[in-house]
Formats: sequence, C-alpha cells, structure tokens
Amino acid sequence: MDDMDIDVKISRFWGKYVSKSKSYNIPANSVRWYVRHAEMYIKSHSTRLSEHSAETVDEYFQAKGRNIHLKNYQYMQMVTALQILFVDVVKAGWASSYPWEGQKERARALEKSHPSIAKMPLSDEMVESETDTKEKSVNDELRTEFRVLFERLICEIRARHYSIRTEKSYVSWVVRFILFHNRKDPEQMGEPEIASYLTHLSVNRLVAASTQRQALNGIVFLYKHVYKRGIEDIGEFTLAKKPARLPVVLSSKEIADLIKGIDDSLYQLMASLLYGCGMRLMECVRLRIQDIDFDYNQIMIRNAKGNKDRVSPLPAKLVERIKNQIEYVKQLHNVDLSEDMGRCICRWL
Repeated sequence: MDDMDIDVKISRFWGKYVSKSKSYNIPANSVRWYVRHAEMYIKSHSTRLSEHSAETVDEYFQAKGRNIHLKNYQYMQMVTALQILFVDVVKAGWASSYPWEGQKERARALEKSHPSIAKMPLSDEMVESETDTKEKSVNDELRTEFRVLFERLICEIRARHYSIRTEKSYVSWVVRFILFHNRKDPEQMGEPEIASYLTHLSVNRLVAASTQRQALNGIVFLYKHVYKRGIEDIGEFTLAKKPARLPVVLSSKEIADLIKGIDDSLYQLMASLLYGCGMRLMECVRLRIQDIDFDYNQIMIRNAKGNKDRVSPLPAKLVERIKNQIEYVKQLHNVDLSEDMGRCICRWL
C-alpha cells in the first residue's frame, strides 16, 4: 500500500469521525478538540484500535485523570471523544455497554473535606466562600460563629500530626458538644457539662462504648490543648456498654473471590496489598516506590497511625504485579513528558 492510499484511508477515517460526532450535539467549532483528544489516544498506543478493550480505555482515563492541568470540561471532552471513536467509528463490541457517563461524572471536583485535600491551608477566602451560601447547615453556622476556636483546635491537632480522620472526628464531636448545650461557649463550661453530654450519648443516643470514648477524647483534647485546662474529674456519667458479639471474619476463599470481583486492575492490586500487608487504606494510597524493598520482600510504611513507621512483609505473589505496575506508570510518564504534561509524577512512580 503506497502513501497515497494510506492518506485516503486516514482522511476517510476522520471524515467518518466528524460525521458521527454530529449526533452528539457538538458545536461545529468544537469538533476539532474532540478529534485532537482521539488523535492523542491513538498516538499513545502502538496496537490496533480493534485490539483495544475496556481495560485499555480505563487505564488511559486513569493516567489522564492524574494530570492536574486537565480541566473538568477537557476530561469530559476526552471521554466523549473516545466514546465516538469506539462506539460509532470502530464499533467495538464492548463499547456500547461501557459506562461512558460514569466516566464523565469523575470529572467533578473533590469536596473540600475530601481526605486527599482536606489538609490544605484554610484561608480566609475559603471560609468566606463556604459561608456565603444561602442554605447554611447548622455545622457550618457554628464553625463560623466559633471560627477562632476551631482554627485553634485544627492547628493543635495538625501540630501533633494526627490523621485527617482524627481531625474530622474531633472537630465533629466538639460541634455536637456545643450544640447540645445550646451554643454555649465551651470556655465557660467544664466537667459537669461534659458528664451530661456523655450520659446523653449513652442513654438517649445509645452509642457504642467506643463512640462514647471517641467523643470524650475529642472534648478532652479541646480543653487540654486549646484552653490549656486539665480535666480533673468529670464525675459520674453513664457508661455505654459494649455488646458481646463475635467478629465476622471472611475466609481465605471469600477474600480471594472478593478481590477477583474488582474489575479495575489497579484497585485490585491495592485491595491485595491491604489484605496481604495489613495496611490501612490511606497508607496504601500514599505508598511510594522508595518504600518497597524487593530484596527483603518488605514494605516500609511511613507516618502510620501515631506518626510512627513500621515494616510490613510483602507477599511474594504480589511482587511481579507491583513491578508491572511500576513499569506501566513509567511508560505513562514518558508519554506525558513527550506531550509536555509529565511534570507531576504520581506516588506510584
């Protein structure tokens, strides 16, 4: 086949693509951007489009989703561009049932309370934008009313390197404590008010013993580290009783079936690490390549609970899969560099 025949085929291919895009109500002056997204996808793969699968597209979306410079509308354009490519032009068998709309939903921005961004500095502008909404929740109103108090509380928590989960929990319990006492300033309250609130949790809310202890820890932290007041004697309050129940533990076969049921290969690897290494979710998310020791088959988990490091054994059956993931991300990074989009390297590299 000579160059002229190739050029004719390419021209027909993109002509068909543009024609099919009309059914998606894409403005004529915007079609070129969808074509550009499709071209970038094709150039990033060396295999024929007919050989691509839903997993291939998933991996591409995951890689592009890490690019902080990619706007939400650009991500949705990219999804629609590949939808046209595989559903209408290539007519891949799997494409008609692929969750294209679900992929577009992933373009929405993360909430300010999301664990990935919740520890960003809380500027005055962010606080004002939260309080400008017409329908304020009771919690937001209270945090605005006692703004200085909660800023001091969060600073004390972060100074001790507590986890974001602990931070959100303590702040939440302090909010509830203040609301229970009709928005009374905590600095004017003390042991009797704490005791009455803990009794309320046990008697009226019927919380578990662990929940009551968590509330106590959050309130005591407030008085000890923010107000610099030691809680001497809370007095008598009703203790929540922990029911005697046997834990439900999955068998090895059930765990294997559960992990096999995860479609996404990366999430499946993460689930295997959680089970095989005894890691917590955020410990796995923050895992870095430098913390994996293949020579000793172990993982160094940094800044774990209590801001401590610990070593966990690395299951031999996961070694090859982790190495493949590392190699895959390196290739993605090289592609991003070639497109001038590889300045931000994900934690897996």
